[in-house]
Amino acid sequence: KSLDIPLISEKEEERFKTLKLKLIIAVLCTLPVFVLSMIFPKLLPYPNWIMLIFSIPVVFWSGSEFFINAWNQLKHFSANMDTLVAIGTGSAFIYSLINTLIPEFSSADGTNVHVYYESATVIITFILLGRFWEEKAKVKAASAIKKLMGLQPKDLTVIRNDEELSIPIHAVLKNDIVLIKPGEQIPVDGIVKKGSS
Repeated sequence: KSLDIPLISEKEEERFKTLKLKLIIAVLCTLPVFVLSMIFPKLLPYPNWIMLIFSIPVVFWSGSEFFINAWNQLKHFSANMDTLVAIGTGSAFIYSLINTLIPEFSSADGTNVHVYYESATVIITFILLGRFWEEKAKVKAASAIKKLMGLQPKDLTVIRNDEELSIPIHAVLKNDIVLIKPGEQIPVDGIVKKGSS
């Protein structure tokens, strides 16, 4: 069983690294979208196109997991939080994309069209932040378990036929008498028969 711990830990660490990179990209791309949309909408020419360019990596790479999970849920006629995120952010992005490519879609003269790139990117970024903290806690827990497993002694001393034998921990039998010397760790569960330290 102890062999499973490092494999789980490596998998969690790999997921954590990927999630961290996705979060960094999401934050870096979401900030300009948010600033252009909410604070300085007239700061640059063609703001909708600029926001579209910055939104694409957030929606299609950083947030890809939400859409993949939502599609997998849909195939089983089920839904979860990823479904909600995918529908909300996907709808905001597609509506904004249409208004960017065809401004006349929602406005007869092509002016005063509204886009919601900031909604899609901010939602994905905040949920990724929550998942990042969750994965960080899992990695710490896996690391702590690994350290605890490393504290377990590999060998122990048993008394068989009035003779002290040093054997690997996995070779101990149910009714073996285990000798614990002063300062040694207790390698297995058992009942104290006699002695003091």
